[in-house]
Amino acid sequence: METDINRFISIVLSKFVLGQLTGEEIPGISIKLIENDFYNDEIIECAGMQNSSLADLGPTFLKGVKKLTTRQPTIKEATVILAREILKSILDGEIEPYKGARKIWNKLARQTGADQRLILFIGLASEYEDSSSKVDREHYSNRIIEEAKNYIKETDEISLIS
Repeated sequence: METDINRFISIVLSKFVLGQLTGEEIPGISIKLIENDFYNDEIIECAGMQNSSLADLGPTFLKGVKKLTTRQPTIKEATVILAREILKSILDGEIEPYKGARKIWNKLARQTGADQRLILFIGLASEYEDSSSKVDREHYSNRIIEEAKNYIKETDEISLIS
């Protein structure tokens, strides 16, 4: 089982790989890494660079994170890591099933190289959108929950830290 900081780093690296991390987020992420005794000179440098772009901070941040991890995730692994987070949020009741499936559709499943199993959530979100009855929408919400459970069960946590 991954520790919270390992999970956090996996999520951050996944967002970076998929182009979903902004320069404005990097100082805050760097501060959290420092607070968890997970840092080096590059991470410290990034923590102090407010209002910087990803072009400015990205290379330094990536160099620092690479020193803390064993590897960077592939696109497929990044989509699995982030999909598992969204699906856990659905199962924990933090996000509505349709909204979670829609998020997977918009942010993950359409990425070139994404985990192909995520296409199922595109279909379920689309069916939910196309239905006009409350009963049908409830049916698709329940299907999304069931498929979320299946996906979590079928995929392993991916650790990027040794």
